[in-house]
Amino acid sequence: MIFGFTTNYIPLKTLPLVACVCPSCLRKGGLEMTFLQMEQNGVVTQRLPKISGTLRCNICETSIPVGQWNEELKHFFESEKESIPVLTSVKLSAYGKRVIGVALGCFLLVGGIFAADRLGLLGNKDEQPYQKERENTALYLKDPKAGDIYKVVVMEGPGAGQTKYTLFKVKTIDKAADKITVLRHFKDSGDLTWNDLSLAAKDFDETNPFTYALKDLRFSGFEDPGHDKNRRVNILAVQRPQQP
Repeated sequence: MIFGFTTNYIPLKTLPLVACVCPSCLRKGGLEMTFLQMEQNGVVTQRLPKISGTLRCNICETSIPVGQWNEELKHFFESEKESIPVLTSVKLSAYGKRVIGVALGCFLLVGGIFAADRLGLLGNKDEQPYQKERENTALYLKDPKAGDIYKVVVMEGPGAGQTKYTLFKVKTIDKAADKITVLRHFKDSGDLTWNDLSLAAKDFDETNPFTYALKDLRFSGFEDPGHDKNRRVNILAVQRPQQP
């Protein structure tokens, strides 16, 4: 049971029907009627103001279903039911306490992990290279400098085979003219991770620089100068070599 409920019937009292005839064995003196109150159990336990009855003959040891009650038995049930004090209640069940306990425990656990992470208690950020790389990339794109290395995806056409993973190295920045000039690596990454590409200066093509709009860095990439929508450079990460 997750969020459903079960139904129980709580006995309130049992009365003998000495003068009534059993519908099953047609004898008197053996009938007993028990009055029951409905109780539903789920996250809360709720006693409802709904009274039902059961009828049993102790002579023939038979339970008589309501559909076989005669008018005399029905009248007895209705009249006695009105005289029974019915108490209704709603309270948290044992199951509900467990559900709330588990929910509270999960809430405290998640809150504790979040707080610990915000306080830096889960480990040094230097031990989380991808998070640090994302943070640095955002900073370096806001303030680009010559020598920055861009891990880029170059889309040279509409087909999947026209997508290349390579490196760009920033050569010059002209803020007044809104221009940035980069050098492309001679090779493309074979394993799509850039780890197989050297950062040595000789590995970047000085003879064929590319110039883009500096403002494009706001969108982490470069648009094709010829406005070809199928050609674009997306910058996925930025590295800034340590100054000697």
